[in-house]
Amino acid sequence: MSNEVSNISLLNLETSKLYIDLKKKILFIEILNSNYSKNDFITLIEYFKNFWYLSKEQNVKYYLLIKINTLPVFPLSFFTHLNNILTGLHSLFEECMYCCSFVIDNSNSKQFNTINMILNPFLNMYKFARPFKITHTNEEAFMFFNSITDIK
Repeated sequence: MSNEVSNISLLNLETSKLYIDLKKKILFIEILNSNYSKNDFITLIEYFKNFWYLSKEQNVKYYLLIKINTLPVFPLSFFTHLNNILTGLHSLFEECMYCCSFVIDNSNSKQFNTINMILNPFLNMYKFARPFKITHTNEEAFMFFNSITDIK
């Protein structure tokens, strides 16, 4: 049995966390609560961007799993700013990302509908460089990841 650590924490904030599973080559982002913090967002985005730059430098591809337990109420400029950041990373995603899954727990239908309502405008605005899918569990996301044909 291996004592090798698989998950490496990159960032732990009050509002979110960022970590990687080295064995499965998955970058995880978890939105932990409904508090919006501009400083936390800026910190998360900087770590996120740097991760993809390092991936390119090391010539390694990863999956991206974004787990959304709840979403804060964002200022109107948030989605435009996020779109600009992601668009700037588009070529890195094409090169270094297999695909992306948004994991949204649907056990609380009111919360699920609210998250979908908030996410939909963004999903219509940003054109993903790689395949993406909204799933309801990590296991569904892993099945989606396994279905992507350009793996390795």
